[in-house]
Amino acid sequence: MKKNNDNDEFLFLDPDKKDEKKNKKNKKNKDKKKNKKNKNENLMEYDNEIIVGVKKIDTEENKKSKKKNKDKKKAKSKKKLKDNNKKITDINKQKTRKRMKTFLKWIIIITVLIASIILFLMSPLFNIKFIEVENNNIITTEEIIALSGIKEGENSFKINKFITKNNIKKNPYIEDIEIKRKLPDGIVINVKERVPTYLLEVEDSKYAYINNQGYILEISSMKLNLPIIKSYKTTEIKPGHRLIIEDLEKLETVLKIMENAKANQISDLITQIDINDAADIILYLDSEGKTVYIGDATDINTKILLLKKCIEGEKGKVGDIFLDGKVNKTNEAVFREKV
Repeated sequence: MKKNNDNDEFLFLDPDKKDEKKNKKNKKNKDKKKNKKNKNENLMEYDNEIIVGVKKIDTEENKKSKKKNKDKKKAKSKKKLKDNNKKITDINKQKTRKRMKTFLKWIIIITVLIASIILFLMSPLFNIKFIEVENNNIITTEEIIALSGIKEGENSFKINKFITKNNIKKNPYIEDIEIKRKLPDGIVINVKERVPTYLLEVEDSKYAYINNQGYILEISSMKLNLPIIKSYKTTEIKPGHRLIIEDLEKLETVLKIMENAKANQISDLITQIDINDAADIILYLDSEGKTVYIGDATDINTKILLLKKCIEGEKGKVGDIFLDGKVNKTNEAVFREKV
């Protein structure tokens, strides 16, 4: 109800109009509150806005907050890196331990295996019951076995082959040697012997046997049917030793001469060779009664052919044959008969 000023009468209002008026008023109040809230929110978010052309100004508090966040991120990154490194280290340690375990396992297996093999090889099954010597023509089997130091009943795998070879090679006749096990209980010694090819006359009517390499093999009073080398320079004549270099060089020339003489079937006629002068080598053919002055080893093939021809042409005559070129001017061997 509302009082009317003009008529001083009370008028009754329509209830629907009254509610409509009240709703408008409430709506107006809500709009005011909403505008006020939006205004406050706009004020709160002002610091976070960026206006084109205007640089945002950080407050001291924001700077500290950013630094703190940055430090936290850095610390977190370091911690993560540290954790990753630790994880990798742990994995590597595990792998290393695993490898070591595997390595130790194989070491134990190999050690046991080797020990088992050694025990097996040292068993009486491999004790020596027989010793064979092969290709020995000059040195007896008994002498070679004695030099070797090998004894029956000894385990064959206890033999030191290097020492055994050196023991046998103490004999100058032995050039090379091979030792083989003939399992389960045998030993085979295969030898290569040096063969005497020339003689050296030494004191007391004795002879030193030498081979083509100039090794002195033996000194004996027995004269073998071999050419005697005269006028050598070596002074220390002992079995196992070798001729000096000067004599070895001359021996090479002798070998060439004898090789060609053998090819022409006259090597058996040569009984002595004088090597005093390498440029004036002298051959003695005692059975023919002839002395041959061959000179040096130049054109030795031709000289030996001429020598053979001369021997055949002057059969039964005693004298000297010159092949050194000093007397011979006609490319023929010159023979001077002794009267």
